[in-house]
Amino acid sequence: MLRVLLLLSLFVVPRIASAAPADPEAGYATALRWCAQCHVVSDSQAKASDTAPSFHMIAQDPQWRDENRLVEHLARPHPVMPNFSMTRTEVADLLAYIARQR
Repeated sequence: MLRVLLLLSLFVVPRIASAAPADPEAGYATALRWCAQCHVVSDSQAKASDTAPSFHMIAQDPQWRDENRLVEHLARPHPVMPNFSMTRTEVADLLAYIARQR
């Protein structure tokens, strides 16, 4: 539980104003690395798991419009998701890429 709280504290803290803005193109590269095995992350992707929603579906779903909710979801251990480790910048970039799917 402490691990989850520590992970959340890393991601939920607002970005410092002087920090570089999130980069959707870098988020796309992160999506290809960590997510494309299960999720369709772009229109050019031919296949993925039948059980994982596409990034387009995630972006369109009102329950996932809250960035903090997506961050919390990524920080929680998930039995069907791989054990991945992303930096705060990678998470922000990934969320920017997902948001661009709207």
